[in-house]
Amino acid sequence: MGVGRSTALRIRKRYLEEGLQSALVDKPRPGQPEKYSEKHIAEIIAQACTQPPEGRKRWSLALLCEEMRIKEGFETINRESIRLILSKNKTKP
Repeated sequence: MGVGRSTALRIRKRYLEEGLQSALVDKPRPGQPEKYSEKHIAEIIAQACTQPPEGRKRWSLALLCEEMRIKEGFETINRESIRLILSKNKTKP
């Protein structure tokens, strides 16, 4: 099956204690909550799809970052966050 011994033992224990469904499905894992909502993501993508500023051929990540920081709710956004959002949505500025 390609799993380690401890993984198999942990799943077996979960099966015995909580039942089959619990053993088949992973529980939600803790992690950092999403910083930006779907609305925020849509705003970033929409901005990347607009005409770039005067004198520029296209949007760069730095330009998008500067433009988004002006808007409410994006005061702390950085280039990497914008890059990840655009990459995840297969959008190129």
